[in-house]
Amino acid sequence: MDSWLAGEGVGDQVNETYLRIRLNQQVGSFDGYHSRAKIGGSLDLPRVSERWRLIFESDAEELNPLGDNVLGDETSGESIGGFSYLQDVTDSWQLSHTIGLRSRLPADTFYRFKAQHEQAISNGWSLGVRQKIWHYKSQGWGYDTDVSFNRQLAIDKVLSVSSEIKYQQSHERIEFNQAIAVHTTLAQYETLSYEIGLLGLSKPNIRINDYYVGAQYRRAIKDDWLFLEVVPQVLVSRDENWRPEPRLILNLEILFFDF
Repeated sequence: MDSWLAGEGVGDQVNETYLRIRLNQQVGSFDGYHSRAKIGGSLDLPRVSERWRLIFESDAEELNPLGDNVLGDETSGESIGGFSYLQDVTDSWQLSHTIGLRSRLPADTFYRFKAQHEQAISNGWSLGVRQKIWHYKSQGWGYDTDVSFNRQLAIDKVLSVSSEIKYQQSHERIEFNQAIAVHTTLAQYETLSYEIGLLGLSKPNIRINDYYVGAQYRRAIKDDWLFLEVVPQVLVSRDENWRPEPRLILNLEILFFDF
């Protein structure tokens, strides 16, 4: 459910070629209107090995501020491309290694490692850990650690309590996020989530910069390849003197498979 809600379920399985086009429309009472597009995909290389893929992304999410990724602010950044190797460890662990180039001059090489672990604990609770470590020639190294405790409240409802920290050497600071969410499956390819959380920084001192509350409605509007997301939010930010900012994000996601 976590992978599906995050829009990362497609492309996480071995031997699957796909292209994802994501059209993002955002309007806020302070920031006005923004329209962005994001493209990503994976191409299997079966003649080389089942474990290798050719990947491309129009935006390197790990280089974006943590708040942009959490709040769904799609960023039009520099694209990256490279090769990804999927490493099998156990049924509960998923590992991948990616090497490639960032589209800028001079050439900006990078390496990225991802690990994901899911494990049942007790009394209906489970633990999820997602770790990402990377190094860009121009930006240095960084890491993103996300730990979540999840409990199934009903057959179609899951409670998630998550903590995430992110460090980027070029910024020399730690960003953190704490959130509580309830995810509900309404039907096949239709979900509804409610979330409340906070965002903060370690510099110039450890402090909270933003509080947010929001919902996300996601539905397939055409089979399993065309999806609509409606994300209403209220953001209370230190930069805006703690004035509440209503925002609305609309995402249209198009998936292509099996070229």
